[in-house]
Amino acid sequence: MKTNYLLALGLLVCLHGTAKAQTDDTAEQKPFRLTFSERARMTTIGEASTLDHYAPITTFTRWRTYFGAYYNPSRHFEFRAELGNEARLYLTPPTAKTAVNEIFFNQLYVDWRDIADLPIDLCVGRQNIKFDEGFMMVDGNPMVGSRSDYFNAAKATFRFDERNRLTALFVYNPHRDKLLPVINEGDHYKSLEEQTNNGAALYYQAQLSPVDLSAYYFYKNYFKTATLPDAETHALGARVNVALPGNDFHFISEFAYEFGKVADRNRRAWGGYSRLEYNIGRYLYVLDQLSVGSVYMSGDDPTTPTIEGFDPMWNRWTRWSEGYIYTLAAETGKISYWSNLASINAGFKASLAPNVSLNANYMHLFAMHNPGTAFTSGGGKTRGDLYTARISYQINPHWSGHLHYEHFNPGNYYFRGADNFNWVRFELMYKL
Repeated sequence: MKTNYLLALGLLVCLHGTAKAQTDDTAEQKPFRLTFSERARMTTIGEASTLDHYAPITTFTRWRTYFGAYYNPSRHFEFRAELGNEARLYLTPPTAKTAVNEIFFNQLYVDWRDIADLPIDLCVGRQNIKFDEGFMMVDGNPMVGSRSDYFNAAKATFRFDERNRLTALFVYNPHRDKLLPVINEGDHYKSLEEQTNNGAALYYQAQLSPVDLSAYYFYKNYFKTATLPDAETHALGARVNVALPGNDFHFISEFAYEFGKVADRNRRAWGGYSRLEYNIGRYLYVLDQLSVGSVYMSGDDPTTPTIEGFDPMWNRWTRWSEGYIYTLAAETGKISYWSNLASINAGFKASLAPNVSLNANYMHLFAMHNPGTAFTSGGGKTRGDLYTARISYQINPHWSGHLHYEHFNPGNYYFRGADNFNWVRFELMYKL
């Protein structure tokens, strides 16, 4: 383990030095170029997962390093390789060990554009994938947080014209990274998702001014484990983004209907969100945008043989909250498993300075069903009130960061005497 630790540390230092030398040599884009980023975060997990002020607190720093290379021999081809690592230095509890964790391939793909001079693109390999706002697909390995979110995938896109395109996709994501070499794999922090899974998608996007439209079909197949059953989820959905007259107001809405199987039980579920945005920046100083909206993801009714709980598929990320995902984990046993949850919300965006912005949001959360576990023994369906705020700053082209704060007041969905929690994170990032 000591040898692996030193190897990992030495490799990252060498890669950083090489990347800096490459960047210093030239300021212009060349067929071959190197990339580097370092992200530092301070994270505390405690009250958010227990709703108990007296629960043990875990505090650690996260140091995420990416080093990669692009090669563009022509406009038709792009090759990319990127290594990643996230080391964790634990501050509390004192018994927690420092985790250097593995060095892994975060990206490794070839992108072939305009195949045979036709409007067809093909990208094969390990890559990041996000459709629209990521409601159905954005994170291929949710158990490692934001260390990585890649998919092992083949993605083909046919462009009917500049405003219409159809994407076909196949993905395969193992429980642990078995497809590419990993350095220092013996560390404890390497499970990517609870179950190995594969899947496919058809995604159509059209710009039909003043409407942007997406329509899709997703399929995800979960492999059986010793503790979890095999399952499959099909999803049919659509998204619209409508610019209302004057272009100051935008209405965004997405809806998905799910069907499938969990072992021998049928799944019937649905979810979506709607939001009205008002771009008020040209009328007021500082304030840029106001928004109101709602979110709905169906919950399972334990009195029926059908599973009505919404399956977030590849949407297990921190879109609505950074802290509440740990409360969900205590409830579901899975991190960021957005299901049996609805909200009404309102928020705003503001520019505090030329390079400083503020995003704030309020969500009133509730559930469709109360499973009646010890954690959710309050007997009601009101999850509580969640307040979030983030100050983001861009120091220069290379340095950026943010300060993120959340406060949650639990409702009668949770056990009697459940405590509120405050969640704070500081981030600083450097990019070449």
